[in-house]
Amino acid sequence: ETEESRILIDLLARMKRDFDVERWLLHMDLHETTDTDASEFGPAKAARDGNFNWQEVFGPGGDGNRDSIPDGFYVYVDQGTLPEQNAFYAAMLQSVQKVTHIAPAGKFDIEDAPNAAEYGLEGVGGAIHTEAKEDETIGACAGVTKNAKYFTTTEVYPDSKSHTVTEEQCNRAQLACLTAALDYLVEVELPNCSVALAEKPG
Repeated sequence: ETEESRILIDLLARMKRDFDVERWLLHMDLHETTDTDASEFGPAKAARDGNFNWQEVFGPGGDGNRDSIPDGFYVYVDQGTLPEQNAFYAAMLQSVQKVTHIAPAGKFDIEDAPNAAEYGLEGVGGAIHTEAKEDETIGACAGVTKNAKYFTTTEVYPDSKSHTVTEEQCNRAQLACLTAALDYLVEVELPNCSVALAEKPG
């Protein structure tokens, strides 16, 4: 757990207490994966944990193997949110693919978005299917807000070997993903909020 993570967790706890927040509507954790995750972070993590084994760290699938990094943008899809939130994940990927390439399905646990064919995303990839408990283990956003209705962690990859990807593209891809998520909530959730406010006494 990093210092900035602890600051965020403490802030959310204070907001929940001071503003009586029972449940967050949306939590997005915007990540960037680079080759240094493999060349520096992976080996350092293994050494820190006292389980450094050269073959396991740098071999196929190891945290120190650059070839184990998905080549492209993807989002984490929580199995517990399906099928109700199929369109939520699709909206984000549809928006991002206009800006940068999506991590292809078939490698590194990358799969198509749920019900991809309905949204024109069949064969596109861009999704890693997880469960909330696993999110907590790997430090994804479900481990922080716990009960947000919508939540995902994104990954963008500026060190692609198959496409030219600039830092500006990475930033625009994250912005496209976030904007698509918010637009989706405005369309789907805002009418429900308006009805709830209208029915509230006083």
